[in-house]
Amino acid sequence: MTDLLLERQGWGNQTTGGDGGAQIVASDLVSLRAALESTDPAYVTFIPGTIITVDTPIMVKSNKTLDGRGSGVTIKGSKMVSALWLQGVENIIVSDVKFDGQWPIYDQSADAAGDAIHLEGTNNIWVHHCHILHWADGAVDCRPDTLNTNIS
Repeated sequence: MTDLLLERQGWGNQTTGGDGGAQIVASDLVSLRAALESTDPAYVTFIPGTIITVDTPIMVKSNKTLDGRGSGVTIKGSKMVSALWLQGVENIIVSDVKFDGQWPIYDQSADAAGDAIHLEGTNNIWVHHCHILHWADGAVDCRPDTLNTNIS
């Protein structure tokens, strides 16, 4: 777990995510949502080849790590909603996760469309080595009150 922390850089260099929290292996939407929406710290990894389709945003709580290194995990969007919604939280790491919004005309504007990751009023967020494509609105949408965020 902590070897991921050695890669931190920029504004996200103090972010510890869910290091020291429960180690959870997510295999589906239910297990991922339970881990991320819990108020307890969590370090989430994935079963290799996992594909998770999100139909309503996952409301991520503070002190979480999503470590997709070596798993080939894909989080897919559905119904034009954001996949991960971070509002008023801190200390989140998202590393090596593929986000596919599946929006067929993603380069065209869409009303009320979703983002792969939506940040609002957050602090110490680190998005690292993620592959983000086909989202109708944006890849990582940062509102002005988001602080200490690094996207690498």
